[in-house]
Amino acid sequence: MGNKSTKSTQKSNEVAKLEQAVTEAEAELNSKSEPQIKKQASPSKNDSNSEEPTSDNKEKSSKKSPKKSKITKSTAPIASSFKPSSAAQLTPTAIDLTPAKSTTKSSSAPKTRKIKIETPGDNIVVSRSSSNANQLKLPVVRKLHFKLSHIISAILIILLIAFIARVAIWEHDYLNRMEGSERDVVTMVEVDEGEEVDEERPTETEVAEYVVAPDKPRYFSIPSLGIYNARIVEIGLKNSGEIATPYNIYDVGWYQNSSLPGTNGVSIMDGHGGGPGIGIFGSLPKISVGAEILVEMGDGRQFKYIVADTTTKALGDEANEYMSEVFTSPQTGTESLSLITCTGDYWLASKTYSHRFFLRALLAE
Repeated sequence: MGNKSTKSTQKSNEVAKLEQAVTEAEAELNSKSEPQIKKQASPSKNDSNSEEPTSDNKEKSSKKSPKKSKITKSTAPIASSFKPSSAAQLTPTAIDLTPAKSTTKSSSAPKTRKIKIETPGDNIVVSRSSSNANQLKLPVVRKLHFKLSHIISAILIILLIAFIARVAIWEHDYLNRMEGSERDVVTMVEVDEGEEVDEERPTETEVAEYVVAPDKPRYFSIPSLGIYNARIVEIGLKNSGEIATPYNIYDVGWYQNSSLPGTNGVSIMDGHGGGPGIGIFGSLPKISVGAEILVEMGDGRQFKYIVADTTTKALGDEANEYMSEVFTSPQTGTESLSLITCTGDYWLASKTYSHRFFLRALLAE
């Protein structure tokens, strides 16, 4: 029994000495950057828990050769395991302090020291990091710096792109909407050189307030063409000897050297034309024989005429020769009304149209 108690006490002492040796090795490794020292572990003499071994135990201890425990440096991950299976397996034989070879090519990896203790039974490995100098860092995102000129340029480019897109969309929609419709042809009002005209349509107020002498014509209407209460103004001759035309293209001119309506003669009137929507007589060539024409006088009297015939003559000798027919009634002894306007193609050089349209109407009974 005495020998067993002595052996148990001796093993406890050896465990305590082993722990002290590990602590001293760690302290020495932390104080030196690259230690390369090997030393023999020796038991501590000042252990308060140790007992004086017997002579038999001294002889057994002297015959046993202690095994060495190695302490090495390593870059292996930090790990600590200290689980002896029994107290007998913790007998240290040697402690080896050697730097472990690095397992990575990068020099920036954190250094660690591995303390390896060899015992007769199990291997106990204690690893601790010796330096935290190099730590992994998150990548730094470069800050973006925008200049004011760059921002303004970007805004202008965006606006330009939006404008071009808007125009393209509008043009596409417009072409789709107008596909198959008749294209409008711009025509021009006949104007002599140096002559000015007013192309603004009179307002309803201006038409209603228009006043003339009681015996003069005031309003002109052709219901079938949508002409109602066009103002009738008095006109004379141009310097060239031709009958003049009204200043406003939406007025009708009564030639002052012709007969007044209601006097059993021939009244001659003209107006601007050339094409649909151009002047008061723009659509006059479309009128049909038998259509009604109404003339209202300044005193309120109204005269109705029925279209008897129409004709178109080329400008020049042909139109000039027909003028004699304009001053005569299509029916002898019956009051009539003659109308003249322009039609055909516009000649830019002479600023007039290629043809003249003539109409004669008889006073209705």
